Amino acid sequence: MICASFERTVSERQFIMYEALRKGMQVDELFRLTYIKPWFIEQMQELVELENQILKYKGRMLLDELLIKAKKDGFSDRYLGKILGVPEQKIRAKRLSLGLRQAWNTVPVSGADNAAYYYSTYNAPDEVPVSGKKKVMIIGGGPNRIGQGIEFDYTCVHAAFTLRDMDMNP
Repeated sequence: MICASFERTVSERQFIMYEALRKGMQVDELFRLTYIKPWFIEQMQELVELENQILKYKGRMLLDELLIKAKKDGFSDRYLGKILGVPEQKIRAKRLSLGLRQAWNTVPVSGADNAAYYYSTYNAPDEVPVSGKKKVMIIGGGPNRIGQGIEFDYTCVHAAFTLRDMDMNP
């Protein structure tokens, strides 16, 4: 039962909500069960509707415009391949042939000069300059929830200290 499912951990809630919308639950009903603002639920409903459009192409490649929309709305190549039954590599090759590549943008770190978090997007031009220096990527595991940012920051800072101590100068 969907109502009982909302008692699960918070990290699963969005998947349960998505499935409820997929099965026809209305935005106002989800709001009554979750108290999540309808605007956010409506955004999720738009993704469900887009996925339904995508599923009409099961077993074949999406039209260019639909592939571009899917990517800009956050559908990964892997997920598109999975739901369409098309190899992920074919989705990626088609996307790249359309010139659709992710760009990198920044979110400034408050209280620090010349520091930022980076995120990838298909909705804006690249704003992160690329240098010829060696690069290091620190990847966190699991969901990042409100209140966990300090732990991730702590981990990143200590990784940077370790790289400095190894004379890698990140």
